Amino acid sequence: MFVFKAPGICPRCKGKGSGVKKETMAVHVKDLSKLDDAEYFFCRTPECEVVYFSLENEFLHDEMIREIGVKSYSSEDACICYCFGYTKGNITPDSFEARNAKTKTAGCNCSLRNPQGKCCTQDFKVFTERKFRSN
Repeated sequence: MFVFKAPGICPRCKGKGSGVKKETMAVHVKDLSKLDDAEYFFCRTPECEVVYFSLENEFLHDEMIREIGVKSYSSEDACICYCFGYTKGNITPDSFEARNAKTKTAGCNCSLRNPQGKCCTQDFKVFTERKFRSN
């Protein structure tokens, strides 16, 4: 049976991934010896167990050092903001504004710390709004 693979398309869920640097992956992947020179992508599909993938390789959630907060199966201990340590469980209705103030004074390094390799502001905002929508 022929299996078609395309760059940037998750081999499991077929969702479109976003490019990620190996430096970012190195902060999150348990076994660095599995990293090669391929072009890697982050799978944004919340339900998919794949976190990173290339045409030849996959890294699943159990191969990460810590839980990935944007994945739906992650617990309340999983980070949403990796620079300032906000987890799903410790976010309050005021956390978004407090986090934004911290980024102005302390700065952040989402390109390295966030598993997606990009700023977490949008995901943080969406998660906070969903968490407190019914309140």
